[in-house]
Parts: sequence; C-alpha cells; structure tokens
Amino acid sequence: MSTKISAGLILYCGPALLLLVGIFLLCTPLKRNRLIGYRTSYSLSSDSAWRRANLYAGRIAIGVGLLLLFAKHVMLMLGNMRPSLLMDLIAAILWVGSTEWLLYLRK
Repeated sequence: MSTKISAGLILYCGPALLLLVGIFLLCTPLKRNRLIGYRTSYSLSSDSAWRRANLYAGRIAIGVGLLLLFAKHVMLMLGNMRPSLLMDLIAAILWVGSTEWLLYLRK
C-alpha cells in the first residue's frame, strides 16, 4: 500500500508544479528580464506586453494544472498510472502553445 501512496504522490508532482508556476506568474510583479517569467520576443518588447504575457501564461498554467490534476486523480482512482509522464508532456505543450496562440491573437 505504501508503494501506491508514493506513486500517487509522484503522480501529482507535474500538476502541482504547473499550478505553482501559474500562481507565481499571476502573483509576482516581475520586472522585464531574461531569467524569470514567460519570455518571448513579444513579451520582452515592452513592459505592458511583459505583464500581459505573464498574466495569460499564469492563468493558462493554473487551468491546465487543475485539469491535469483532475485527470491524474481519476487515473489514480482507476489504478492506471502508466500514461502519467506523457500527460505531463502534453500539458506542458498545451500550456506553451495556447499561451502563444492567445498572445498572437491579442497583438
């Protein structure tokens, strides 16, 4: 039983990290920089674009993280944990892709 609990905790690491990144991007008033934050050529072009890009990225990260958390919880309850890493990779691609798409539409 302890193996199932530890596997379950590992299962929740990806969504928890995505939620933390989203909360960080929403709550931290970052100044434009090249180290921390959602950095693209568009977001680095001005302070308002930087703030808007980080707000979008934070919101989307929280949404994708919550969706992934729910999906993984259902997987854990059903006893199927094999596609876990693949789900994390798909979630990360969805997060970056949807943020880029929304920022492109808002330009």
